Amino acid sequence: MLIDTFHDISRKDSVVVLIASMMGHAIPPNPKYDDALRNPNDKDSFSIVEPFVENNSDTM
Repeated sequence: MLIDTFHDISRKDSVVVLIASMMGHAIPPNPKYDDALRNPNDKDSFSIVEPFVENNSDTM
């Protein structure tokens, strides 16, 4: 989907860089924060996830 969209809007000599992270596969599912992670732009997403992070970005 991303590549198709880029192809539709790109011009000659355009470049796209794709970056992937495995961290999304390392976090165990939890109904307390799953919806917030699926919708990070929602109003309360950060405050829902924050208690689980414990000031460590490796935690989540």
